[in-house]
Amino acid sequence: MSKWIWAAASVVFLVVIIGRLAAIDRLLHVASQGIWYLLLIALLQQGLFLLLMLSLLLLAFRSPVSFGVLIAGYAVGSLLAIISITPSGLGPVEGIMILTYSDLGVMPEAATLVTLVYRGLSFWLPFVTGFAALRRLG
Repeated sequence: MSKWIWAAASVVFLVVIIGRLAAIDRLLHVASQGIWYLLLIALLQQGLFLLLMLSLLLLAFRSPVSFGVLIAGYAVGSLLAIISITPSGLGPVEGIMILTYSDLGVMPEAATLVTLVYRGLSFWLPFVTGFAALRRLG
């Protein structure tokens, strides 16, 4: 079973990376040719930071998981954020991440807490600080 989980998570993770590379391609048309590698580094750094944050949250709530399970939950949530009709997948992403982690062996209570704190830090915190900055500037 874990072989199939790893394979599915890898495919979804590749789809997410391809989507991010398409975003880079659009940015490259705007940016000069000399800084494309900086855009790529920034994009990969963001994904790695979110994975690290998710991993540390799972450890903080005493639910250590394997790397495959970590990638599976992150990849499914990221993919749903891309294809969802709500802004940044608000709602469906939380639900699918909770279900994914619960099905992969994380206790449902811990999966719920980890997912809500993760989305709070990765979606709501930048949203609120950006709104406050916008109000202050304008």
